Amino acid sequence: SAHPSTYLKDTLRSSVYTITEVSFRHLVAETRKPGSISTMSSSLTPSASST
Repeated sequence: SAHPSTYLKDTLRSSVYTITEVSFRHLVAETRKPGSISTMSSSLTPSASST
């Protein structure tokens, strides 16, 4: 049987990978939406849009 610490590390690593992949896919899906680029750029630069 494997050590508990090794099992914990593997579980943590796999969960981090899963969260990262899901977040990345969500970001890609949001970016591919029409008009999302302008929304993101306007939210990133509020001073430019308020001018």
